[in-house]
Amino acid sequence: MQGSVEAELPRYSLEATTSGGLGPGQLNELRLFKCRSCQLKKINPQLYNLLPMLNELDLGRNEFKFLDKDEFRDVKHLNKVLLDGNQLSVVVDELFRNQKSLQRLGKTLLLTALF
Repeated sequence: MQGSVEAELPRYSLEATTSGGLGPGQLNELRLFKCRSCQLKKINPQLYNLLPMLNELDLGRNEFKFLDKDEFRDVKHLNKVLLDGNQLSVVVDELFRNQKSLQRLGKTLLLTALF
């Protein structure tokens, strides 16, 4: 992302389009959240309220077995979601219903289950 700032932290990375780095009060500008191989089983959906501009979400290679139909309800700008390498056996039809700009899903999801 041109003109963006990235912060690499152990097991996850954050990217925001700010000129001075990512500081307190700037989470609302976050565009990319990446947490691969973090052994996550669940994320509190309220996290997404803090990230209204999020457009890329990478939660691949974790331990998710199920995602609630309202999991991504409050995230309106997602372009890319990666959930590869999780233990998802079912993806509910309504999971991405609010994602009007979604262009890419992780390759292990069955797209026919979503539409």
